[in-house]
Amino acid sequence: MAFDLDSWNQIKNERSQNLNVTLELLSLKKTEEIIPVLHKTHADVFNNNIQCLDCANCCKNAPPIITNADINRISKVLKMTKKNFIRSYVIEDINGDLFFKSVPCLFLNSNNACQIYSDRPAACRQYPHTDEPEFHKRLALNKKIVSNCPAAFYIIESISNQLNHDI
Repeated sequence: MAFDLDSWNQIKNERSQNLNVTLELLSLKKTEEIIPVLHKTHADVFNNNIQCLDCANCCKNAPPIITNADINRISKVLKMTKKNFIRSYVIEDINGDLFFKSVPCLFLNSNNACQIYSDRPAACRQYPHTDEPEFHKRLALNKKIVSNCPAAFYIIESISNQLNHDI
């Protein structure tokens, strides 16, 4: 069955309260308790349910933080000076974090593929961050990610079902 973004949005709206509770419960768990569950569930969802090219919400709605290493790597690939790359593509926020300056991402093709995929920023490689050791400790960020990313949504929904069965 192909992924349908409109259907997912409806499901997400119906189940968002339950997932917020699950995220809050996860934030209270010890890292060593939750990491194996996150890793397994992350792998299961990405292996069985989600193809990122069906959605690309991350590229359409959430500009990634850009590091100096990202800037150096991407500017070389684009055959631009670092200064011109920053001027053309990067903006700095009030906290000094660097982001691509437009959403949707300027490197997103109409078929949801990334023009710089093999050289994309580290934040893009790691999104939705559901297999990272600190995932469950970033409650506010995770609520945003789960509302934006079907994969993160299904990962947390699966963990919610597991937690409900363990009670």
